[in-house]
Amino acid sequence: MRPLYTPASRHRAGLPGVFLAAALLTLGVFLILPLTQMVSARRQSVLAVRPADLAQMEDQPETEPPPPPPPPEPEPPPEPPPALAEASQPLNLNVSLDVALGSGGAMATAASWLQEAVSQTAGTDAFSVADLERRPEVLNTVPPAYPEALRKARVEGAVTLAFVLDESGRVVDPRVEHATHKEFEAAALEAIRKWKFKPGLKDGQPVRTYLRQTVRFRLPEAASR
Repeated sequence: MRPLYTPASRHRAGLPGVFLAAALLTLGVFLILPLTQMVSARRQSVLAVRPADLAQMEDQPETEPPPPPPPPEPEPPPEPPPALAEASQPLNLNVSLDVALGSGGAMATAASWLQEAVSQTAGTDAFSVADLERRPEVLNTVPPAYPEALRKARVEGAVTLAFVLDESGRVVDPRVEHATHKEFEAAALEAIRKWKFKPGLKDGQPVRTYLRQTVRFRLPEAASR
């Protein structure tokens, strides 16, 4: 069998196409290579940033929850009601007595006035003078005995007593409210128990009444002035 003969002119005609294809392939490789490098570099930068971000997130302290609101303050206890004030104006019953004492001619001014007493015993049925239709009146007084030591020392003073006047006009449960000298207290208490009064009236009937009485101890020279 005889070999085929290919003319040299046909081989020469195909060489330009081969060179063109090789040139295009080489150009394509050069164009694709920078793109692959850019993609690889971007991917590496993303991978490098993510661990840093994770580390930064791990380093941040956990935010503590806000503290609970404080409990409401307890309300202050209610203030106690104010105490009842004493009568601003004492009641003057216009009773003024000069009593002669039997010891040494001493004189004492006993009971310069009667005035309404402040209640010392809650829960009793006694009334104040302001509640009465008729105020109590003094019927009989007994002079207090001047303590000998104070008389010799020429000491004067006074004792204020609070007591209840019963329906018959007798003094009940006298108490010392104030004394300039303690030595005067016993004499004033003993004397006031012997005093007699006309009781006060309410609704036309005698009633128990709160009273306050001041017994003054004065020497003869002072009493005569």
